Amino acid sequence: MAGVLSTASLIMQVIIISLFVPVRFQSLTSSSHLKGGGPVEIGSGVGGLAYAWVLGRRQEKELLNFRPHNVSMVNLGTFMLWFGWLGFNGGSAFGANLRAVMAVWNSMLAAAFSGIVWCLLDYRLERKYSMVGFCSGTIAGLVAATPSSGYIHPWAAVITGVISGALCNYATKSETTRWLKSADIDTAHSQVTSSCG
Repeated sequence: MAGVLSTASLIMQVIIISLFVPVRFQSLTSSSHLKGGGPVEIGSGVGGLAYAWVLGRRQEKELLNFRPHNVSMVNLGTFMLWFGWLGFNGGSAFGANLRAVMAVWNSMLAAAFSGIVWCLLDYRLERKYSMVGFCSGTIAGLVAATPSSGYIHPWAAVITGVISGALCNYATKSETTRWLKSADIDTAHSQVTSSCG
């Protein structure tokens, strides 16, 4: 366990340096993106993965009734997060300009299409729609849209949402990530930013 924590500590130090020295980090990566992309989403994904690895698999009695406790609270929390995320992406343009408008619009498109794709893929397997699935897909779309939301066309935001919803849905059902038995959001964060964002 000490090796896992020291590795996580090293990763977090790199992430913290990239947060507090953004000009140097951006010049090393030679990319333009809105705030969040690398440090925030990858940091939260790696942090969630490290905690799930340290905590281990859930007990069998916890997996018997593996459903959300309160779907209304999941829904409310997701839409509060969605609203705040729009302010974050739009505010990252540092002004009331076209880039801020496009960041908000592209974030909305990616989140909505990602949630729809997640629901359709769940319907294919379970023959019912799920609000929790829509919420998981929405957050996956928001994560994928953040780095590029102010710089891409709306059609590209739709594609980002579709790809992120499909990848994250399949990632939560794949055998390689099933050993985690963690929240869908951790898998969404860790899978999407490495591929779509």
